[in-house]
Amino acid sequence: MGKRNQIETNSQHLIEMFISLMHESDRGAVLILTCFLDSQLEKLHETYIELNASSKLGASLLSYPQPLSTFAARIKLAHAYGLIDSDIYTDLEKIREIRNDCAHSIGSFSFSKASTKAQALSLKLGHAIVAKRLPELKPIFDAITKDLKVTNYSADAYPRIHFEFSCQEVGFRILEATTNILKAEIQKRQKKQHKAT
Repeated sequence: MGKRNQIETNSQHLIEMFISLMHESDRGAVLILTCFLDSQLEKLHETYIELNASSKLGASLLSYPQPLSTFAARIKLAHAYGLIDSDIYTDLEKIREIRNDCAHSIGSFSFSKASTKAQALSLKLGHAIVAKRLPELKPIFDAITKDLKVTNYSADAYPRIHFEFSCQEVGFRILEATTNILKAEIQKRQKKQHKAT
């Protein structure tokens, strides 16, 4: 599959994932989005390791129970190596805490719970995108939820929407970091080739 087709397939996959979130409970949305972010971090580490060591080493470090097999380890090491900036790191840590509360709570999980709501609304990267996009998206959002008879968004859905948009922004920034690693490698190889000629 060519790069363009792969990008289109990935884009379609993302669109489908975000549409499917409308049918998910708050717990389901958190688990799906953190799984998405975990896979983005895995790709970031794979790319970095393959360019600096080997794909075999990358695979061995990323598989369970190795050092980079957990969401927490992937977050911390990506920041320690400078692969992600402090804003992404801070939001990822908060997202991880929300995921842990969600995954390890026996009772119901909801963004309407005061502590969860506060954690979701403290995500820094979501503020700009939500403030910018929510007014234009609200009519579309209302129409979609009405047409699809979606009932998993409460009347006070803002914390959940903020969480979803924040995860989307963090995911795109991780993808950008992965792309930047590849661009730097291409430039390095081009310089080598240019010097050789």
